[in-house]
Amino acid sequence: VKEILWVKPQVESIMNEKVRVKILEDNMAVISIIAKGNFRGKTKHLDVKVKFLGEAVTQNGYELKYVSTGDNLADLMTKSLPLPKLRELRGKLLMDIKF
Repeated sequence: VKEILWVKPQVESIMNEKVRVKILEDNMAVISIIAKGNFRGKTKHLDVKVKFLGEAVTQNGYELKYVSTGDNLADLMTKSLPLPKLRELRGKLLMDIKF
């Protein structure tokens, strides 16, 4: 999200149009906390990151959507994956690129 906050204005100035941002999250608890604004003692370990994400979503009009863990393309960059899963996600990533 930090990167989006920096890159979005740059892209908008180049394209001369507003860009809609969709943030994909694989943690249903985080989505629920942000949607309800329900911060409690049990969520203390998530507090700073979830509040930052929640503020970004509400203040900037970003769309927060659920993506299943198995379909999370970010895993390509953040996790060590078995070769079949790596190939599957790589194929999905390349399908999303519009030329």
